[in-house]
Amino acid sequence: MKLTRLTIHNIASIPDAVIDFTQEPLASQHIFLISGATGAGKSTIIDCICLALYGDTPRLRNASDRSETYQPRNDAADTAPAIAITGTEQLLRRGTVEADVILEFEDNGVPCSARWHCHRARKRLNGNIIKERSLQIGDVTHTKVKEIAACLERILGVDEEQFYRTIVLAQGRFAEFIQADEKRSRSCWRR
Repeated sequence: MKLTRLTIHNIASIPDAVIDFTQEPLASQHIFLISGATGAGKSTIIDCICLALYGDTPRLRNASDRSETYQPRNDAADTAPAIAITGTEQLLRRGTVEADVILEFEDNGVPCSARWHCHRARKRLNGNIIKERSLQIGDVTHTKVKEIAACLERILGVDEEQFYRTIVLAQGRFAEFIQADEKRSRSCWRR
């Protein structure tokens, strides 16, 4: 799998962005670092890759496992209800009714595209969230979750959980990862 382009629309703090992995300085690099100030969107980029591929993100999954809530900041903070972090719909940019992530990549020279899309029913801010996923491999498009998972596992050589453990290192667990011996590194990332 070779990443070629990541297109982001209305995800978290990012209204619109395109990362073209075929242009310099990324094109000639085998590995690169995402850096920036707190709140710049580093984790959002990783979230977008995971959303496009799997329709989920480890960061939100871990937050909902811990039953975290978000308390909106406003003048009536004590009367405003807390919002539970329950899923990917939390990444829909505030005040918008739709979001899109498209990850384009190649699998042995075959162009592929993984897409995650969500929108609010009737394009209303209070409409129910509707989510869609698709994976296009060459001219064939898959929309069923099991088909997408099977195709991605074949392409990547790992399932979703293995991808999260090996490719996406959870925030706050880097020191544990670096200091783990071989036995521990095999087990410490299983959740």
